[in-house]
Amino acid sequence: MTVVPLAHNSGAGIARNIGLERASGQYIAFMDGDDLYPGESALERLHGKAIEHGVDICGGSLLTFHGTTTRPQAPLQRFASEGLTHYRDYQYEGGFYRYIFKKAFLNRNGLRFPAYRRHQDSVFLVKAMTTATTFYAMV
Repeated sequence: MTVVPLAHNSGAGIARNIGLERASGQYIAFMDGDDLYPGESALERLHGKAIEHGVDICGGSLLTFHGTTTRPQAPLQRFASEGLTHYRDYQYEGGFYRYIFKKAFLNRNGLRFPAYRRHQDSVFLVKAMTTATTFYAMV
């Protein structure tokens, strides 16, 4: 992990864009301090499915943690089945941190976070999803 100090608080969008420029991986994941994956292998599983299915975006259902148990967060934040999904049929703009994005896809399409102080993640996710048109969903 590399820490990139910023001169001042410019907002999460600008910080994420700097991280994206410096990232060297094939796929990129974004996570905030209050986010958490359901297990140590979550990113590995997302990456495996992304490679297996040759997709630019791969994501999983959102869960709410209560102590040591989990449950689905909300109907629109969980996937009913696993597989290739058309964004036009899903159209939910929340929970961008549950997806991984192919870095070459983001670069090829100039997809970056806007320099907003709030809700830049929703704008980014909708742009990425509408550009990709499909993504791989994991239950």
